[in-house]
Amino acid sequence: MDNLGNLFLIRYSGSLNSNGLNNLEISKFKNDLTLEWSTLVKGAAVTNVSMDLRGNIYVKNGSMVDVYQQIQQL
Repeated sequence: MDNLGNLFLIRYSGSLNSNGLNNLEISKFKNDLTLEWSTLVKGAAVTNVSMDLRGNIYVKNGSMVDVYQQIQQL
């Protein structure tokens, strides 16, 4: 949860692809539990996921770190 009570859900989604990697789904729910946005990271080789109090999500995918902020993607 962030400092406003919004809930973030991060989960593996779908089956393994040909490289043995899975998809990672990141969703944000407002504090009234309505979905605000959701995005899919395809072929994720995720080794670490963290979030700061502003709701920025940091995903270490292989040797890269991706940042997911207040995006509006469904």
